Amino acid sequence: SGPVKELKAGFHKLSLKNFSARVFLKRNDELKVLADGFNNMAVQMRDLFEELSHQKEELDAIISSLQEGLLVIDAEDKVLFANKSLTAMCGNSLKEGIPYWEVLRLPGLNRIIKQVRTSGRNLVEEVEFNNRIFLCGLTLLALNKEITVIFHDVTEIKMLEKVKSDLITNVSHELRTPLTSIKGFIETIDSSNLSDENRHYLEILMRNTDRVINIVNDLLTLSDLERKAPDLRVETINVKDLIQGILPIFEKQMKDKRLLLAFMADSDEPPTIRGDQFRLEQAFINLLDNAVKYTETGTITVKVETRHTQVIVSIQDT
Repeated sequence: SGPVKELKAGFHKLSLKNFSARVFLKRNDELKVLADGFNNMAVQMRDLFEELSHQKEELDAIISSLQEGLLVIDAEDKVLFANKSLTAMCGNSLKEGIPYWEVLRLPGLNRIIKQVRTSGRNLVEEVEFNNRIFLCGLTLLALNKEITVIFHDVTEIKMLEKVKSDLITNVSHELRTPLTSIKGFIETIDSSNLSDENRHYLEILMRNTDRVINIVNDLLTLSDLERKAPDLRVETINVKDLIQGILPIFEKQMKDKRLLLAFMADSDEPPTIRGDQFRLEQAFINLLDNAVKYTETGTITVKVETRHTQVIVSIQDT
């Protein structure tokens, strides 16, 4: 029983993470083989533990150096981990084991966490916290129903976007007033009393004034879309009729450039969708205008296809 007691003592030391524990038996039987196996196992466990400790130290250092806040919560919304950046944002009151909502009282965050749990899909959304704007990336760890949340501070980016948007809006408004005035005066000129050459110059002036006004209007639309989601008037739309109603706008331009137009719909039954007719017209007019403007010869093809539950509109030039 002596060798067995030595082995038992060695296993006890090993269970207490004493990886220097060894058992040396002066015999040549099965117990000696078992003791040698124990010694080899202790060495391998020591090396593995040291490697894991080193990896953990590296991971902790990387996570600690992150400027972004990192939060990990379990299925019951309790904090499993929060890095230094996030705890500092919360005044060092966010601790492991407590529900995150005791400290992070953010309705927006609560909503998207519930949304991720319900849908099972990852999500990225903006949340306001301590007068700062954070882009929160949520990832669901399906195995344990845990969720990781990364907080990216995008306050400065949002401020720059607002400055840019305000600048575009102000400049566009300032330009639109004199341009509208110029166009009004041009329209009042009686071209019948002008020579052919002056009438030609007047047409060029009118055309380019319209171009600049359109650019200004596009800038205002873009600024408006960047600032907030567009207000959509959703209704049932016949896509085929919508496209056919737009095509006559470009007849003169295409005739002047000697371009051909091919319109194709794959079904006699008009495909309908739910959408905003005005916004869709804007999109299709923009695409057709580019196609006509940058095509010198050949055919512009417009297709309306129904594919399963989708309607696909394609505009192809040369």
